[in-house]
Amino acid sequence: MSARDRSDEEARLQKAFGAELRLARIRAGLTTRTQLCRRLREHGFHFGTEKTIASWEQGRREIGVVRLIHVCNAMNTSVADLLQRVERRLYTEKSGHVLIDLHQLANTDDPLLQPLCGWARSQAPTSVNHRNSVMLLPPEAVVAAARQCGLTVEDITDRLRSLDLPTSVPASPDGVADSGEGRLR
Repeated sequence: MSARDRSDEEARLQKAFGAELRLARIRAGLTTRTQLCRRLREHGFHFGTEKTIASWEQGRREIGVVRLIHVCNAMNTSVADLLQRVERRLYTEKSGHVLIDLHQLANTDDPLLQPLCGWARSQAPTSVNHRNSVMLLPPEAVVAAARQCGLTVEDITDRLRSLDLPTSVPASPDGVADSGEGRLR
């Protein structure tokens, strides 16, 4: 791998990490960076400023391991969960796939995703085992979903990724959405 390729890969990784850090903050109910700064101070840590958090979330600055642990604790999430989400994002970005939880999609209150809710309900397993409700949408299904919702592929991808996923998901993408009668068209 050339130095340039390595640099591009590091930038992609940093951007994916930042995006997942931002989503973890929002999932924790901390809708602003100010709220995360306040939470960090409540936990006795004074290293997080809005500007610093913004630079982490935008992939412009790396976060050290010790600070990452404290930030994750303040957001009530684990470092392992955050890194697992980063890894999934990198895989799916590279392949054009989007990993979704059918139960989360079926029950979302996002008005722009409502056209997909019925489809997700019909595809979701009836059990509450969320591990089995995780599905990998291939690129053609993502395009179809975008068309169905009147969104761009980028917008639908961001909205689907913002839905919470269970921390443990199938290791292999055998739950691909373009098989059988439940095909997204």
